[in-house]
Amino acid sequence: MRQSLTWIISALALVIAVVALNSGGAEPPVGDRAAAAGNIRLERIERAIEALAIRIEAVSLAGPAESPPIERAVAADHDPLPGLADKIAQLTERMDGIEREPDEPEEIDDVMRAMFERQRSRNPIDLAALKAAASDPGQSEESRLQALRSLRGVDGGRSPEIVASMAELAQTTVDPEVRADVFRQLHGVSDESLKLPLVNALLHDLSPLVRAEAAETLDQYLGDPWVMNVLKQARESDADAGVVSQILETLDQG
Repeated sequence: MRQSLTWIISALALVIAVVALNSGGAEPPVGDRAAAAGNIRLERIERAIEALAIRIEAVSLAGPAESPPIERAVAADHDPLPGLADKIAQLTERMDGIEREPDEPEEIDDVMRAMFERQRSRNPIDLAALKAAASDPGQSEESRLQALRSLRGVDGGRSPEIVASMAELAQTTVDPEVRADVFRQLHGVSDESLKLPLVNALLHDLSPLVRAEAAETLDQYLGDPWVMNVLKQARESDADAGVVSQILETLDQG
């Protein structure tokens, strides 16, 4: 359902491969050199991911037509980097041999989270300006969505007022991509103002993408028997296999 997922996974795999290629074939450092080597490794990963994050954001704004070569290569069943799996395996083996400091992140997710937190601290967001842009009907739909994307994950970013405003956008826009992205960016909230638009979209929207996003975002309302009944009804009546799969995934969380 996430069209960019293949590209992101492929991109992160390439990050690991690039680190492997740049790290040479030397044996893992030991003793006093271990901590320094670990820091260098993390810095390489961080720099590569930061560059990829910029590219991924550019691709998401440009749309599917501008997909990067790696995604087209994967879609064409072409190996863009021969020996990638071997390089990843070699890197993993070398990384396992590096002694870690007690406070050193162990997972790539932790590295990415720390990186984005540092980026946010260097470039503090203007919460009021983003909220104003997201809720302003005079702004373009893409501008409002971009503001909503920036508000996601920020404490107080998706306030009840923002949720209500974006729910209204989802009900008034004629663009199914906009409707789907609104529901996607509001996943995780449980405001009452969003419940009915989600249910209506699941039962009546002509776009399978929108229905699937609505089904996923309804996972925050599983405590409501009415929502559970709606999901079960849609499970039996929806003709799209992808939508039904997402409904089943949501129901499994109940």
